[in-house]
Amino acid sequence: MCIRDRLKASNKDKEEMINYLDLAKRKQEEEYDAIIGSLKKELTKQEADINEQMKVQGELKKNEDKLKNEIEAVRAMANTCLLYTSPSPRDLSTSRMPSSACKKKKKK
Repeated sequence: MCIRDRLKASNKDKEEMINYLDLAKRKQEEEYDAIIGSLKKELTKQEADINEQMKVQGELKKNEDKLKNEIEAVRAMANTCLLYTSPSPRDLSTSRMPSSACKKKKKK
């Protein structure tokens, strides 16, 4: 085999090696693209979950604030003294007003 034939053979081997490496590179890029796509989908799902959780937390905070306001209103009502005494039977039989006041009232 002459040098020219050896060079042709070695060039052919080089071309085959380059083709093989190109094919391997494309396959690796496709795998990376698939992994990246999968990670993006998972990230999008997690972002949606986080947004939903934040929405729920916002609603819980609103409900908590409403409950606090209602509790404060109940406490305010509980601290208000609404003294009511029903008249006892003895109060109906006698008046607490002095007799002079009763007379003035009757004259009117």
